[in-house]
Amino acid sequence: MNQPANRVLIIGKPGTSKTTFLAQLFEVLQLGHGRLRLLATPANTVAIEQARRRLAEGKSTQSTPASQNQTLRLSLQLADQPLELEFPDYGGEQVDAIIQERQLGPEWVQMCRESDDWLLFIRLHDHKEPHDVLTKATAEVEPAPQLPDPEAAGDLTTFQKAVELIELLQLLLAVRELGIQQPLRQPRLKLVLTLWDELHTADRPEQVLAARLPLLLEFARSNWTPEALQVWGLSAQGFRLDTTENQDKYLDGTPSEYAYVVLPEGGEPVHDLSRLFG
Repeated sequence: MNQPANRVLIIGKPGTSKTTFLAQLFEVLQLGHGRLRLLATPANTVAIEQARRRLAEGKSTQSTPASQNQTLRLSLQLADQPLELEFPDYGGEQVDAIIQERQLGPEWVQMCRESDDWLLFIRLHDHKEPHDVLTKATAEVEPAPQLPDPEAAGDLTTFQKAVELIELLQLLLAVRELGIQQPLRQPRLKLVLTLWDELHTADRPEQVLAARLPLLLEFARSNWTPEALQVWGLSAQGFRLDTTENQDKYLDGTPSEYAYVVLPEGGEPVHDLSRLFG
């Protein structure tokens, strides 16, 4: 008897390494490395191949064009379990419109309702660490400025971006027709902190998220059971490709070998992207 496939939906705003991750994962599949096996070639691999070509040349992948609107699907096998990976590749304006207008197209609705796991990619570089006046001495707390403070405006923008992620999750839950009276067991939620190599930290991913986006983490903790919620680190590129030395590494080796994840419990990086789906 055939087992039903576990369906994974990868979501995230532009610039969160989704394209780089997909290109690196596809290369691992093509090479036959790791625990994942490709069951069928995707109908359209243009975006994947373009990203793979740039990485092979020692260049970072490019952002998805604003006008682009497509969904990439990979039919995989993880050990003996079928796995369907769905990756909506939307341009920046369209992602923002989804959040602001709180509307999803029919294809998004179907993917949302049928998925068993949601992987939300988050680029923490968009979110500064919030000020915590509770940990400061009285002398360190400055009086409120009389004129608009550019730094305060930046903090407000950061807060708004965090709220947007919560609104996105709320929208997906509403489409799924799931209430929040009791913590959810399904779909399972993985909050994936991307560009991990640039965070320069030895903390566990959950600790990092608690410091940078506490509101988002508390929302997730309140609405998912501990068993259904995880926070991961991800470096789809491994390091920045802004120096000749790093570019040469990519030219001399296999780009996907530098990609890694950091497990929820922390520890050393694991160079096996398939662990995200285990």
